[in-house]
Amino acid sequence: MKKKIGASTNIHRINTLERKLLKLLKQVKELDDVMEKNPEIMFKLQVVEFALKHSVKVAIEAFGVSKSTIYRWIKEYEGSNNNPVSFKNRYVSKKGTKLEKLQKITEKHKQLVSEIRKKFPKLGKEKIKVLLNKLCKQYNIPTISASSIGKIIKMLKKEEKKLNHEYARQRISINGRTGKLIIKESKKKIKKDRYKDKKLTKQGELVQIDNKHEYINGKKVYIFVAKDVKTRISFTFAYNRLNSKNAKDFLEKLINVMSFEIKGIQTDNGSEFLGEFSKAVKKKEIKHYFNSPRYPKGQAYVERMNRTLQDEFVMDYEDYELEDIYEFNRKIMQYSYGITWKALIIV
Repeated sequence: MKKKIGASTNIHRINTLERKLLKLLKQVKELDDVMEKNPEIMFKLQVVEFALKHSVKVAIEAFGVSKSTIYRWIKEYEGSNNNPVSFKNRYVSKKGTKLEKLQKITEKHKQLVSEIRKKFPKLGKEKIKVLLNKLCKQYNIPTISASSIGKIIKMLKKEEKKLNHEYARQRISINGRTGKLIIKESKKKIKKDRYKDKKLTKQGELVQIDNKHEYINGKKVYIFVAKDVKTRISFTFAYNRLNSKNAKDFLEKLINVMSFEIKGIQTDNGSEFLGEFSKAVKKKEIKHYFNSPRYPKGQAYVERMNRTLQDEFVMDYEDYELEDIYEFNRKIMQYSYGITWKALIIV
């Protein structure tokens, strides 16, 4: 016997359909809201549909998106039963929490971190956090993370706060024998000029200066060599000691011997080219350039002159007895330039 369908059953079905329709409309409205707030979803959906309809290769050329990104979007889309909401940026909420954390950092936190850094300039953010937590409880303010403390340190540095303690520039060590504390001031780094112009147009624009030591009959001789890069004119003089005083003396002889004005010199980073030598260069208003460390090519002209001097003179001079450095200089001038010793005697 067939069961009759009454009016109440039809009404129940209509209500169920209405609820499903309302639920569907609500989902569509929510989807519209999400799409409106996140315009990147529409772009991702457009790329995925285009890639599925045509091909991934064509989509790459059409939209300029990488192959791996398109495949990742397709996987997300198909894994969520073709729901576009899956394209929603997953990192937005995390960015929001980061902003909230940054807003928790107050001026009091900055002040406390600054005070701790003044007392302990080498202390890291993790150790500062331990001290800061105690101070936060003392002042009834919320604690902050170690990463937030790191951000505060960066902010204070940008604001040019003087965080360095009076011992921040000092090296502190303990003498192992006496047990006494040794404090050494760390030297400030001097900014050195490097010669960058490769094309030289005038003589005297750049004169390369170098020194080398040689053992002649058991005696050590320091030979200063200078060479003008433009004209290739060179000058050589030897000394018993290597110091800035002798380097200064060599510079004065070089200026008097050269027939043109010297505007710039280039040396290596040796200590003999500092001190008195540096003062003399500044006084004579000559530009002093330093060669880059461990880069002999920067002094190629004078280095080649060193080799020539070694092969053509020093090797042959080993047969003579070196009784006086002035005798050595007289012979090297006669050998190299054919000029008399009297012309180079400069007070």
